[in-house]
Amino acid sequence: MTEEIVKTAILGTDKYLPTALSEIEQIWLAISAQQSDREDTFLKGAAAAFLYEEAARSGLQIKGEIAPCPFVSRSFISAQISNQIEIALETKNDVILFYLLYQCKIRDLIVENHLIPDLLNKAVTQKKRSGLISDVCVETGVWLCSLNPDWQNIQLPVYDESAWETGAFEQRKEYLISLRNTQPQAALKLLKESIHQDNAAARAEFISLLDNNLTLQDEAFLEEQLSDKSQKVRAVALHLLKKLPGSRLNSLFLKTLTDNSYVKEERSLLLLKKQVLFFKESLTPDPQIFKAGVEKVSNQKGVDDAPYWIAQILEYVAPTAYASALGISETELFKVLAEHQYNDIFLPYLVRSAVHLKNKTWAKLLLETSKVYEIPLLQLLDTGEQESFYKKFLAHDFSALFNYLINEEYNPISADIAMNMIEHLRSEPYLLNSNQYQLLSLHLPDGMDTILEQFHDKPVTEYKLQFFKTNMAEMIRVFNFKNSLKF
Repeated sequence: MTEEIVKTAILGTDKYLPTALSEIEQIWLAISAQQSDREDTFLKGAAAAFLYEEAARSGLQIKGEIAPCPFVSRSFISAQISNQIEIALETKNDVILFYLLYQCKIRDLIVENHLIPDLLNKAVTQKKRSGLISDVCVETGVWLCSLNPDWQNIQLPVYDESAWETGAFEQRKEYLISLRNTQPQAALKLLKESIHQDNAAARAEFISLLDNNLTLQDEAFLEEQLSDKSQKVRAVALHLLKKLPGSRLNSLFLKTLTDNSYVKEERSLLLLKKQVLFFKESLTPDPQIFKAGVEKVSNQKGVDDAPYWIAQILEYVAPTAYASALGISETELFKVLAEHQYNDIFLPYLVRSAVHLKNKTWAKLLLETSKVYEIPLLQLLDTGEQESFYKKFLAHDFSALFNYLINEEYNPISADIAMNMIEHLRSEPYLLNSNQYQLLSLHLPDGMDTILEQFHDKPVTEYKLQFFKTNMAEMIRVFNFKNSLKF
């Protein structure tokens, strides 16, 4: 094809003009039929040939009629934003790209049509972001996906009932999550009717979604799953039953604790009295406890079997119910457990208990100790309460705190914690890569530009500080970029 074009260019269209270019024969003939001027025919045909080669793939062939693209009534993004998305795609800057797409989504804006093919290509490699991409490509994106085999595996969100019947696994999962949020029993009914049709991995995943809005109405279904052939399915059902207050297994766990423990006052330093938790020496649990997954033999050095049984049971017993049975408050129960001789054995299970049972009181008490650094506990607290623990995590596990604060909703962090994070990065700049510095900048609150400049202007001598200074300059650029956007 190229040889024919070069030959024509050398000889001139008066002396030579190809009758057709094999790879684009139909296009060439269509151009020739509409043109009387030989040079115009050649130039348009050559342009089509070069575009074909640049595409680096075979042309798309569709048999039969193509359904027209649906009309889209939503507003398009501004020319500025369209240009910035195009630049982000060309430079492969996914941090900026997905920030722009998210801002489009929350404003109910859609991208211009010429950007959609490149965005769909991005969705092929960034499957977790395909939902965001589809939100800004809307019906046009769905229409194009139906025409191109390379895009047909993009899992676009479907939120109606057809998702459960015909959707891919992730689409079915998203639909069930949505349904469980709004109509818990309808989601349960859906699972009951079709759970047997899925493989073991899918069954386990779907059953785990019942954790949201879990009630005693789910117990019978979960009990049935204890007979499933898959160990993974049984394990998920067992976990939910053990943590479900009032269920057969949860009641058994609670009874085991209350029947074998008591609190009494003892003197401390002669004059002071304090409450102390005791467990009966002749502790003999119901055999069903072990069938429910409690390990019989302690794997903790120097720890007898009985305290190890207690620790495992504590993971699933609601503090309110246990404290009430002992005649003390939740806070007092935490205190006697924290002061018990086996508190180091109990502590990991108390953390899991707070997370499983979403116990805000215990989450705060645990975070106030010097031994606990668990991000899931933070999620149980109100925003104001969370911030009081950020500095604790900052010194102990910067990466965990960063991953928690930096989210896909780009919620701004407070100026105070932002300052502390940047100060920490000045000492340990390699804790983040360049993309993460950009992400941090996109989460900074207004008014941080002057502070960023101050950090950037500080003199540096060490190589690692030069890395920090370079990324501070990039943070300033991204921060100013963010504030200049007009959607």
